[in-house]
Amino acid sequence: MTADELKEFKDLLYKGEVNFIYNKKDGSERRAKGTMKPELLPVPKELKEKPTDKLEADIKAGEKKIIKKRQLPADSILYYDLEANGFRSFKVNNLVSFEK
Repeated sequence: MTADELKEFKDLLYKGEVNFIYNKKDGSERRAKGTMKPELLPVPKELKEKPTDKLEADIKAGEKKIIKKRQLPADSILYYDLEANGFRSFKVNNLVSFEK
């Protein structure tokens, strides 16, 4: 995977849904459908139930409390798996292919 292809993949993740394949730690291939587009990421239930005029501010304030923060290695890509409904990550070098 070239640097330009990797940049294109990351750009696509932040623009919408992407189908891609990567190698897992155990060597098996994983087909995934993922995104990092903010509008497609889940909003915690307790934040959805707030009045809409305060929702945006509450989401920003609540992210620090609700979402666990962890240090992701620089050579990894984080994505939200739309089929498994959870965040996943994989090593950059393990990306096999993606649909444009």
